Amino acid sequence: MSEERISGGRVQQAVRARLEEERRDKKDRRNWAIGTVALLSLIFLLTRVFFGIAVVEGSSMNPNYMDSDLVLFTRVHGTLDRGDVVLVRPDDDRVLIKRVVGLPGEEVYIDQRTGAVMIDGEELEEAYIQGSTRRSSIEEYPITLGEDEYFVLGDNRENSMDSRDYGPVSSGQIKGEILVILRKG
Repeated sequence: MSEERISGGRVQQAVRARLEEERRDKKDRRNWAIGTVALLSLIFLLTRVFFGIAVVEGSSMNPNYMDSDLVLFTRVHGTLDRGDVVLVRPDDDRVLIKRVVGLPGEEVYIDQRTGAVMIDGEELEEAYIQGSTRRSSIEEYPITLGEDEYFVLGDNRENSMDSRDYGPVSSGQIKGEILVILRKG
């Protein structure tokens, strides 16, 4: 009889151990699923609310940003500074990458003869540009920017559609500020 009790006790112990192992496995799978959902939610939140990736299309920002470059941008931006590179939606059709040149309240003038960009009467030093800045016949110069307006230009001044063509942009039309460029090759 004692042998039966011992072997029966061992069977019960083995069953209990197996049940406990299954509970741990189930808990591990649940924790893995919760962690995966949390990670995917965080990635979604970061890429849809705070950050994004865009592809540069065209040559309007040459030589600094080339066609097909990837850029990481932040959707949440505070005060923009002159020289910041931003994603702008001037209309419902497209999102463009441009450089902030004129800030709210400033007077922007483009000298037709020299191509110099003047901000409040001072020539803007722009080491990053390519080509000569032409003036558009659409806008009357000088342009005084409103309290929520920015003047944006492409770095490739001879081949860029920018504020010279569609006018100043509001902060609501600025969709992000470029953080990092990811260049192929």
